[in-house]
Amino acid sequence: MKINSYNNSTPTTSTTLIGSDSTGETFNFTVQSVFDLIYSGVLNVNASVVATNALTSATITSTNTYFTGTTGASFAITFPSANSNLNGIKYTVMSTVERLVTTFISSGATFVGAPTSLSPSGVATPICFQYNHSDLKWYRSL
Repeated sequence: MKINSYNNSTPTTSTTLIGSDSTGETFNFTVQSVFDLIYSGVLNVNASVVATNALTSATITSTNTYFTGTTGASFAITFPSANSNLNGIKYTVMSTVERLVTTFISSGATFVGAPTSLSPSGVATPICFQYNHSDLKWYRSL
């Protein structure tokens, strides 16, 4: 079956997917390579809820992480290390508690626009970062 100019068939692990990066450059991936990324933890799309009561730091393991618990003075959030496989990926963190001093860490990469504290201001506001491998930076994004 053909829809517009696209073939439509039942996918297999060798089926090619077409994607593009933030510059619009097109890349081809197999379904298996996407599965491998997801199950290796690089593209963990599940949400995590982390109670920060006894924590002064946490490592991001999901693309969406929600920090709960009690207010604390300082908190370090570690993102994945610089890696070309992460190019274009977006991670979101949200906190329901205030952390007066917050640092963002990523081995081999730096952060642009990172807040110095987490403050829910009555409603937990998401903070999103998108990774750009060409300059090894996590940019704060929408």
